[in-house]
Amino acid sequence: MAIVSILVVLVIVMIKWWSNRRRADLTNKLPGPYHYPFLGALPYFLFSPDKTWRYLHKFAKTHALPIYKTLVLNTLYVNLMVPEDIQVLLSSGKYLNKGQTYQLLEPWVGKGLFNSSGMKWRERRKMTAPAFSIGTMRKFVEAFKEHAERFTQLIERESKNEYTEIDSLVSKGTMHAVCETVMGTKLDEDNEEVA
Repeated sequence: MAIVSILVVLVIVMIKWWSNRRRADLTNKLPGPYHYPFLGALPYFLFSPDKTWRYLHKFAKTHALPIYKTLVLNTLYVNLMVPEDIQVLLSSGKYLNKGQTYQLLEPWVGKGLFNSSGMKWRERRKMTAPAFSIGTMRKFVEAFKEHAERFTQLIERESKNEYTEIDSLVSKGTMHAVCETVMGTKLDEDNEEVA
């Protein structure tokens, strides 16, 4: 029984290795931080997101890389650093599907513009592009600043408690900012009704 189990595991590992071979052939020449066996670059991601970002950014700048790879466990990330390369990628219809990382956000934001994929994303992006122009966004800077200050004060008040459920605070702050900037409606801070 143990031998059969070991053989099954070996077969699964071999199939996985074989399926990743093409990916490895294509990306082996790309530079990247040292990848530990089986873990890849996971040890670099065990720090805070800020420290991880600084490490990867420093890595790219130090080696003057226009592109580099990061392998975390069995997930490959290819990082583009040159805006022209990013533009080519984003303007192509071939690469419109979002990665696995976006699936983590779906329970919180649902399936909307931010995490939709393919042609659905392209259609929605074209519809909403005028709303996100630089001129339009400049109009909302003051409102965002005001909501950020209120949110900061709320967090400071809540931090005095032993335990704070931050999800509801973030959702509430987001809803207030969205209602004012997108719909032009201010909500009453205390009871969330239209002011």
